[in-house]
Amino acid sequence: MNLEINSIWDITGIDGTKDSRCRILALYYEVNICVIYEITEDIQKIRMPKSIFISDFHESILAHKSKLSNFDIPAGLTNMKAKYH
Repeated sequence: MNLEINSIWDITGIDGTKDSRCRILALYYEVNICVIYEITEDIQKIRMPKSIFISDFHESILAHKSKLSNFDIPAGLTNMKAKYH
């Protein structure tokens, strides 16, 4: 399965990452990094994006631990892009 920016996943079984629903913010294949942001009901709490290895993400998908989720991103957030320096 292809990973796409802005796609939403129910992520499970990746070391160093809490099992949760996450949005992919960026993919850096050259360094094997996927930047994700945890989606929760608590909008008052600010969370920092996290990075995980793309290879670990793929292994979790192949093991049927992580799966693509049906979740509508609010229209105002669909054009946002992560900026890193």
